Amino acid sequence: MRQKFYFLFFFLFPILVLGQANTEKVETYFQRIRNNDAMLQAFFLRMPKGGDVHTHFSGAPFGEFLFENAVKNNLWIDKKTGEIFDKKPNNENAVPIQSIRKEAYFADLKDRAISLITTKNYTNFNAAIPPNTHFFNTFSLMNPMTKGFEPELLKEMKKQALLENVQYLEIMFIKPSYDKNDEKIKKYFSKYDSLLISFSKKRGETDKIFEEMYQYLVKECNFSDFARKHSEKIANWNRKSRLENAADSNLTVRYLNYCPRTTFPTDVFAQMLLGFLSSDMDTLLVGENIVAPENADVALRDCWLHMQMFGFFHKKFPQVKISIHAGELTPELVTPQDLSWHIEDAVRVGKANRIGHGVAIPYESRNYETLKFMRENKIAVEINLSSNEFILGVKNSEHPVMMYLEFGVPVVISTDDAGILRTTHSYQYFLLGKRYNSLTYKDIKQIVYNGIIYSFLKDSDKEKAKKLLDQRFATFEKMIVNEVMK
Repeated sequence: MRQKFYFLFFFLFPILVLGQANTEKVETYFQRIRNNDAMLQAFFLRMPKGGDVHTHFSGAPFGEFLFENAVKNNLWIDKKTGEIFDKKPNNENAVPIQSIRKEAYFADLKDRAISLITTKNYTNFNAAIPPNTHFFNTFSLMNPMTKGFEPELLKEMKKQALLENVQYLEIMFIKPSYDKNDEKIKKYFSKYDSLLISFSKKRGETDKIFEEMYQYLVKECNFSDFARKHSEKIANWNRKSRLENAADSNLTVRYLNYCPRTTFPTDVFAQMLLGFLSSDMDTLLVGENIVAPENADVALRDCWLHMQMFGFFHKKFPQVKISIHAGELTPELVTPQDLSWHIEDAVRVGKANRIGHGVAIPYESRNYETLKFMRENKIAVEINLSSNEFILGVKNSEHPVMMYLEFGVPVVISTDDAGILRTTHSYQYFLLGKRYNSLTYKDIKQIVYNGIIYSFLKDSDKEKAKKLLDQRFATFEKMIVNEVMK
């Protein structure tokens, strides 16, 4: 025992002291460069990033990659608008894309096509369309370039993550599906849909009717089989997306299920059930989310009902983690009443382990109580600075990121839809360091670790990831001290 103590003291203690000294020196360097944009961006590109836990699969690849994929697969393109189709449409302006590659206008058409599915040239081409409308329109326009190309797009996401020193991706990937034309499913729709809408309006007791629906879908409609097939599909695409030269060993990837909040209530319930079932199968799927514009009419009408569903499934599947898009709202989009409670319901009723965006927290009726609840229950908020700036017009001191930090709520920094927004994980940290001068390097380093700590990895995998992040920060800080500062 004494020999072990001597080893720890004489060999490990100096390493710890040296590591701490390097951290202090990097802090000094960081403060020196934080008002130099170029140097700050270079710093954050090289800095290790723990995890991007709020990233949508379809919105992550850049438009250039999607366009080249369309060319490679000879999809169809509208010569006037740049819209791309997966097969010949009823459109006299549409031609196979390879047939016009050598035309003089092809470069301009490519630029227009990319502008339709990203924020590139937004003010030039789409100024008449509100930014939130333009953003959510891109997903349907991208479908022909993403559906059927899942492994290729996953590879592209992995390459981008490795380029930026990200070690973990938690991707909102593909929503589960089921046979909506099955007669038993149709019977389920007709029996429960109007009933659920009435519950949403009256806010009545839901668990009894939810239990009926749950039992019917599992016992009569083979939902466990649908969930298993979904899980197998995800695993297959994951295998096909492996990178060459064992590059995957430097990156861990897990997937989140999701359901859209803008469809009819029975469909939301069914998709949510599939998400929980498949995430409970000890697979690459680690949790459930809900997506789509929170200010859409159906989403607003049924928000209370959706949180009741999350709470119900949490009781059924307590091991399945939950992240909920909540509070992606501003006074310009909804009424004060609709601004006043979504985040609180997500964490208290929906049992969210994390919330996405959380921009509306200053406007919530019980904002202080909710912030305290999140702190005490270690419920993290996924902050997406570029996304909130473009879609909502919220940035700088109007953004509540510092409010969350002030109240001790765990913050993670993520990209949301890097390709659409033409941003990177590194740039999100650049914005954080540039805009919020009270944050120190140590503060930002803790936020990086939060991307692992509040991920939905298993505890054993989380510990390994934290140790790897320790090593990466030690290497990074040593490089800054020994090579950059000298």
